[in-house]
Amino acid sequence: MPSSVKSISLILGLILVGLLSSLICRAEAQEPVKRRALLIGMKDYKESVGPLQNTHKDVRVMADALSAAGFEVELLLDDVPNGVTISRSKILSKLRSHAQALANTPDAISFVYYSGHGAANEEDNRNYIIPQNVDSIATAELWDESLKLEDAIDRLTNNAPAVAHFVVFDACRNELKLPTESRNLSKGFVAEQAPGGVFLAFSTAEGQVAQDGRAEDVAGPFAKALSEQITVGGQNHVTMFLRAAQKVKQRIGQTPYIETGLLQ
Repeated sequence: MPSSVKSISLILGLILVGLLSSLICRAEAQEPVKRRALLIGMKDYKESVGPLQNTHKDVRVMADALSAAGFEVELLLDDVPNGVTISRSKILSKLRSHAQALANTPDAISFVYYSGHGAANEEDNRNYIIPQNVDSIATAELWDESLKLEDAIDRLTNNAPAVAHFVVFDACRNELKLPTESRNLSKGFVAEQAPGGVFLAFSTAEGQVAQDGRAEDVAGPFAKALSEQITVGGQNHVTMFLRAAQKVKQRIGQTPYIETGLLQ
């Protein structure tokens, strides 16, 4: 994708995300606007895939920030030592129930945040969420067990077509143990157009990886920057996303990427 097109897409995305700010302002004026967030974090991956350390922290700082902004928040976190695993079907089920809870609410806002492993399949040119229960990324079975990001978004829009959906993909982690012989798997994501009614944000640029952060960090770099901006008063959400992206770039050189399908 030419850099000029990416720049235009980023600018348009930042402008149109002002819809979220507008709806929240209306809520503060006592108008009934329902805001619901589903936050998914996976860290207990098998050694053959690559365990992560900050994804639950990412979810919790985002939960605190979104709760302060008036969102009803639901968490989906893995915990293998206590028997809690996350599969493709479990993610889809949660996405469906999340969307259905908003389906009949005028001016509702859906916010879905995912922190975990993700990858691009270069054969079908699509991005995938890699569930925690995946055994290995060394075989083609990876794609059968993983969730196509496009399918996750379809689950949201099909169940709540009139809702404004914000989907944040904090994935494509450097810790993914990519097989040296792999020719169809990329740690970085491929550019993906957001469908109508969806604002889509990636924590890093096309073809690049995202950092999980250090064990002593409060959260990963993108979640930390975004949650900090959500709780800053006196700014609209155009400024919020722009400042979060700038903070990530300044701190670690990672550049968030945005696509939008919101038309109002």
